[in-house]
Amino acid sequence: MKTSIYLPDDLAGQVRAYGISISEVTQAALRKAVRVAVIQDSVMTDIHLVVQRLRGTIDQAVVGSRERGRRDGIRWAREYATAGELEQLAGLDGSVLAVGFPHTLISFVNATEDGFHQVVKIDTEEPYWDGFQAGAEDVWDAVEPLLHRPMR
Repeated sequence: MKTSIYLPDDLAGQVRAYGISISEVTQAALRKAVRVAVIQDSVMTDIHLVVQRLRGTIDQAVVGSRERGRRDGIRWAREYATAGELEQLAGLDGSVLAVGFPHTLISFVNATEDGFHQVVKIDTEEPYWDGFQAGAEDVWDAVEPLLHRPMR
């Protein structure tokens, strides 16, 4: 197959001056580019298989706990938290013990499949708390820009 490529005048002059074979250099560069594309394509296919396999190794109890926490965090933020408490929780880096628990969080009652229980002990290393905080942060991110707008 014949094809043409564009070379700026100054580059074409340098190529001629050094006797560089445009055809050989172009073919070598294209071969390398094709090898890289094949490898990337192969790696991406392999990566998807690895992700699929790894998903199967995730402890479903952890995932469930994190999701329950997220739902509870959203509910607490929407129904119980004050603006200050929500801002405080959303800004935490995971160390809630250093600043203390917001009052409404300590007294927050959440519904579970087996009835009601009061959240009185929060282990910041647990997936539930990660989910709870993430849910509360989602609500804060949504409402914070609207808090200072005039009401219509």
